[in-house]
Amino acid sequence: MAEELHRHFWQAENGRRAGAFAIGMLEEVTRLSGNLLQDETIPRLHVAFGNPSPEFTGADWTSPVHVDVVATGCTVEVAGRTIMRAGLFTV
Repeated sequence: MAEELHRHFWQAENGRRAGAFAIGMLEEVTRLSGNLLQDETIPRLHVAFGNPSPEFTGADWTSPVHVDVVATGCTVEVAGRTIMRAGLFTV
């Protein structure tokens, strides 16, 4: 699996570039389920590397790969204000 991810990120054009970024807002869901469409909605950081779906986002670039990541335990700051600490909203 590590070799496959390496190919996606390093050998594909724009494979290391963040194509999507989101913060899940459904505080009622508290643990990962293994279903990506559900997991990216919980209070975690969701980043997709590679293809940004330019037909929907208007991005002027593309990539032949798309790798979704749901990161737990993140701290997120926006304009110097912490909005999430250790995966929990602070606002």
